[in-house]
Amino acid sequence: KLDVHVVMKPDGIDDISLKIKRLLRAEAGETASITYPVELLYFFGPHFGDRPGIANKVFETLHQNGINFILSGFSSASVYLIMNEGMSSIAKGVFLKTFDTP
Repeated sequence: KLDVHVVMKPDGIDDISLKIKRLLRAEAGETASITYPVELLYFFGPHFGDRPGIANKVFETLHQNGINFILSGFSSASVYLIMNEGMSSIAKGVFLKTFDTP
């Protein structure tokens, strides 16, 4: 199964959604579902790059609290999570208890 995730503003999503679904069906014989609205949860830790295991801790924390995400991205000091609408505030509360904040 092919999953396609497009993160964009909701303006025009219906038109783009139809085009993506048609393209996938025509080119690959696949079907697609478009998930929206979504939220971006971003947080920064100046020392994340110095500490191995940050990504593992993020995934472990989400899993232990039954919080799902759609996409994730990590840089040396930043964490990005795309989540279903309404989930970022729940995840934020859990992360505030998990990670030290200044």
